[in-house]
Amino acid sequence: MNLVKQPTSTTCGQSCVAMLLDISLEEGIIRVGHMGITSDDDLLKALNIYSTAGEEFELGYPPKDIVALVKHREPNGLREHWTVSYYGKTFDPACRGKKLWPPFKYLEICH
Repeated sequence: MNLVKQPTSTTCGQSCVAMLLDISLEEGIIRVGHMGITSDDDLLKALNIYSTAGEEFELGYPPKDIVALVKHREPNGLREHWTVSYYGKTFDPACRGKKLWPPFKYLEICH
């Protein structure tokens, strides 16, 4: 897994798509369809995962033995951020160096 850094504050989801599919950030943006804030549905579609009401997402922390798309939520619930968990290692496209917000939910990605 190669880290893909997000170029703007709203492209963490697109960067995660690029990491998970091993494509360029530009291709990740094209798959998502925009450079703005990404919803669960935006990322499911970009990853070619079809669901009804986000059934594949599990609440909480991802297990260390899977690859997962992880949604973090600020404690006050106002902001969210996407990362990739790759067998227990977190790939944060923001590369903030700060502690991440707690994982809210995750989606296991078959690899």
